[in-house]
Amino acid sequence: MDSKLTLKLNKEAIKDAKDFARRNHISLSRMVEQFFLSLTEEPEGPPRHYTPLVRELSGIIQLEDNFDCRKEYREYLEEKYK
Repeated sequence: MDSKLTLKLNKEAIKDAKDFARRNHISLSRMVEQFFLSLTEEPEGPPRHYTPLVRELSGIIQLEDNFDCRKEYREYLEEKYK
């Protein structure tokens, strides 16, 4: 059930929040609700912040389950600095 909440905020902060909400096609109420929920959620691990490019490229490369990134990188560096 939704309830009404009244907040007192700086006018510039309200304007910026409304602009952000409009650009992201979300209502200001929904944006505030999601923010409050994010504050009270228990994180499952360290927070991850991905850039738009990383999000776009995610899943393009398929690696074997036993792929050892450190080993590959070490071999790359050994070859590079021979």
